[in-house]
Amino acid sequence: MTFLRKTIFTSPLKTTLALLVPSFVLFVKTLSFDFTSFDEQWLIFQNAPFIAKWSSIIDAFTKPMTASYYRPFLVLSFIVDYHLGKLSPTIYHFTNLCLHLASVYLLFSFLLSCNIDKKTAFLSSLLFSVHPLILHATVWVPGRNDLILCVFSLLSLIHLNNFITRNNIKFFALHVLFFCCSLFTKENAVALPVIFLFLYITRPHSKNKIFYLCLFAWIVLSVLFLQMRNHVIPISTFNISAKGVKDFFLAFIQFIGKTMLPFNQSILPKTNTLSVFIGLGSMAMLIFLAAKFGFKDKKLALLGLFIFVALLIIPVWFGAFKSSGEHYEHRAYTSLAGFMLFLSQLKFDIESRRFQSIFLGIFCVFFIKSFTRTNIYRNPSTYIDRGLKERPDFYLFYHQKSQNLYKAGKYIETLPLLAKAIALRPDKAELYGNRSSSEFMLGMYQEAIDDLNMAISKSDFRIEYYLNRCMVYNKIGDIENALKDYAILKQYYGDKIPASLQKSLNEKWETSNKK
Repeated sequence: MTFLRKTIFTSPLKTTLALLVPSFVLFVKTLSFDFTSFDEQWLIFQNAPFIAKWSSIIDAFTKPMTASYYRPFLVLSFIVDYHLGKLSPTIYHFTNLCLHLASVYLLFSFLLSCNIDKKTAFLSSLLFSVHPLILHATVWVPGRNDLILCVFSLLSLIHLNNFITRNNIKFFALHVLFFCCSLFTKENAVALPVIFLFLYITRPHSKNKIFYLCLFAWIVLSVLFLQMRNHVIPISTFNISAKGVKDFFLAFIQFIGKTMLPFNQSILPKTNTLSVFIGLGSMAMLIFLAAKFGFKDKKLALLGLFIFVALLIIPVWFGAFKSSGEHYEHRAYTSLAGFMLFLSQLKFDIESRRFQSIFLGIFCVFFIKSFTRTNIYRNPSTYIDRGLKERPDFYLFYHQKSQNLYKAGKYIETLPLLAKAIALRPDKAELYGNRSSSEFMLGMYQEAIDDLNMAISKSDFRIEYYLNRCMVYNKIGDIENALKDYAILKQYYGDKIPASLQKSLNEKWETSNKK
């Protein structure tokens, strides 16, 4: 570590550059990446009229993103991005990169505020900056919410530390401000007061009135936030089940595995598609390291472990009981910062060549793994192809792959993909509707009619299925059935009926009515 002392730590600027340059080099290529075909479509493209207005800033705090999500600061970030770059993906990826760099620097600052020596804080933050587990938050634009949460959470922790040690009301005001911002970023932040309490206990303090002032602020702000959120989106209830409890614990073990040995990754992870043995092995490794080396400060080590666990409980619980069962990796981004605090307290001899060689090896492996895996997010095709490999049981990847092939005119190649998607989700009407379009283009008219009949039977009233079926009937000369669908179109579709179809059937329609 002599090199660190003589070069990197000679000035704050050099320290900051040395800390941030590796992650900048790692992620700068993402500025040329496109959006994926997933959440960006409804968060950004379909939401463009909303985020295009500065007046939507107020609405972000009073209206939900969808029926299930309340994310004011995520919406605010999209409003800013839209006004800087419209729908250009570059600006959105640039914002993600800036937020990640800010998180790395703030983690370093937080560790220093906990009186951790500069070299240990630097190495812990450096490892965090290139850790493969951070990719889904940093490279996938919708994962940004956890970047914002990490920034505000670390700022609130830093200023709480400063308030406890310096007893300056300015730091208390900033702590409260950033805690409030954390709450309006993501619901995970309701766990922060428990973390604050744990931090307060672990830090030297003398005046009890500081504690009561903090406790009052944490409780009042948390209650007010929950009341406001419940007014916008009623707080959901969970049906506890043995299957959900099992999934919860399996997911937690898998997250521990990805934190220690991040080689069991997926862009759409479910517990039944990933191994639990890496997590169990990682837990055994942690126990071994703790027993062999011990801790510099047990309270700080427990604080780091507590941050990791507390900030993961809500999203993992949500994934196990409320969502479709996915445990997205971006949800562990802020928790990983807590894990770095835990690791920083192991009594490693960071001055030894052995430690330095091991650290350099781990850093290089993480960097290469992250650099390679970022290519998954390059464009919709690379994202979908990886999804098909990692989650062959998820219908949407087959569906979206077929849509891309359809746009390219490769109709015959869409059929096996849609067949697989339908086998996985036979209840999805749009799958039958999309397959009928390919079948029509291939001249498979009876198959197209059969699929449109299925689409109509499995959906609420969707006029496009009747329109497409009418066109197929007209194509094969089944005028009787074509006119039946045409009557429905005349009633509900009006002047929007394609001119070519209207011209073809209008005369037959009038003749039929005269009879």
